[in-house]
Amino acid sequence: MKTLLALLLLIPSLSSTNISIAKTVITEDQINYGIKQCKNDKQQFNASKMTIGNYNTFCECYIRSMMNLLDEKEMSYQQKYQTPSQNFINSSQRVKSNCIK
Repeated sequence: MKTLLALLLLIPSLSSTNISIAKTVITEDQINYGIKQCKNDKQQFNASKMTIGNYNTFCECYIRSMMNLLDEKEMSYQQKYQTPSQNFINSSQRVKSNCIK
C-alpha cells in the first residue's frame, strides 16, 4: 500500500505546474501514468495474491479514486512534508477496500 501511495507523489508535475487556485488539476495522462506504474509493480502484484485481471482492475479503480481525493490542501501538505497526510492515508484504506470488492 505504501508503494501505491508513493506513486501518487511520483506522478510527473503533480506537485507544481498543474495546481490551480481553486483545486488541483490532474490530467488524464498523469492518471494513466499512475495506473501504468501500478500495473507494472510486480512486487505489489505478487503481494496482492490477485489474478492479473483483478489486479489491473484494482489499479484502475485505486489510482483514479486516489487522484480524485487530491486537492489543493493535500498537495500543499505533500509538498511541505514529502509524504501524504494521515487523512489521505486513511482515505486510501477505504479506497483500497472499495476497489478490492
